[in-house]
Amino acid sequence: MSCDVVEAPDWPAPEAEVGEKTVFRRMFYFGTIFAFSTITMIGAVTTFFSLQWMPVTSYMGLFNTLTFLLWNYLTIGNLFNASFFGPGYVPRGWKPANKEHEKKLQFCVPCDGFKVPRSHHCSKCNRCCMKMDHHCPWINNCVGHRNHQYFLRFLFFSVVGCIHATIIDGFALYHAFFAGWYQRYGDGTEPIILLTMYSFIALIFAIAMATAVALALTFL
Repeated sequence: MSCDVVEAPDWPAPEAEVGEKTVFRRMFYFGTIFAFSTITMIGAVTTFFSLQWMPVTSYMGLFNTLTFLLWNYLTIGNLFNASFFGPGYVPRGWKPANKEHEKKLQFCVPCDGFKVPRSHHCSKCNRCCMKMDHHCPWINNCVGHRNHQYFLRFLFFSVVGCIHATIIDGFALYHAFFAGWYQRYGDGTEPIILLTMYSFIALIFAIAMATAVALALTFL
């Protein structure tokens, strides 16, 4: 029994990456804006309290702050790349070079062309996506062949960054609550975290959001 293999198409990469949505429409969407705003909020609040809890005047403080900022940069960078590059799209009206292969492939009516192996039509993107996994609202795009690595990195660095943020904010909250005790009985080396009503609300919100994101993505 013979088994014919349908080879992957060799169309130009730029043509395959063109989607229905412009970069502006991809990035300026509720899900993407919410994800970016959450990362920015957690990052800003945590950096503010990190500089009080462990100032950059010490080597450990400098390392701690730079490491946390690195997680933020990698998270936002991979979020943007996953949204920008997209999964890779099958060109509309595509047909295999070998006419015999058409009977082995499914035909996509909306795209008016054949589906390459392991591609799937996304009704939201209105295109056939290569190796489509799912349509993610946080990147406002499908996860597939071309952006899968960026999406996984985005998830990984989000979890690592949120765990780091929870640790920093948790210690900052602890030292803030016991600031009076440290001033009376401490040896003067303990960090003094002073809270206002607004900074306290921001700190609690950052801890809650960072913990929620870390737990949600860990058990995703």
